[in-house]
Amino acid sequence: MYACSQVLIFPMPHNNPTHFCTEAFAALKLVEEKFCSISKSRILLLKLQLLHERALHLGHLKLAQQVCDELGVLASSVTGVDMELKTEASLRHARTLLAANQFGQVQYFPFYKTS
Repeated sequence: MYACSQVLIFPMPHNNPTHFCTEAFAALKLVEEKFCSISKSRILLLKLQLLHERALHLGHLKLAQQVCDELGVLASSVTGVDMELKTEASLRHARTLLAANQFGQVQYFPFYKTS
C-alpha cells in the first residue's frame, strides 16, 4: 500500500497528465486484484485523489468539486475522527476553488464540523 501511495506523492507530469493518470489507474486496478487484503476504502481514496488531480489538470472543475464532495462523505461526521481525510478533502476543495478563480469562497477546512 505504501508503494501505491507514493504514486500520488510524486508530482504529476505537466506535459501529459491524462497518460499519467491512466497508468496510475491501471496500477491501482492491478493492486486491487493482487492484494485483496487492502481495504476497498483505501483503494477508493487513492482513486478519488487521482481523479481529482486529473480533473484539475484538465480544467474539469465541476468533476473536481464532485470528487471533493465524495472525499468529504468518506470521512466520519464525528468530531476528531478521520482528521487526515477531512484535511485532504478541505485542501482539495480549496485547490478546486482557486483553480476556478473563486478566491473569496476559499475557507479553511469546510469539511470540519464546528459544533
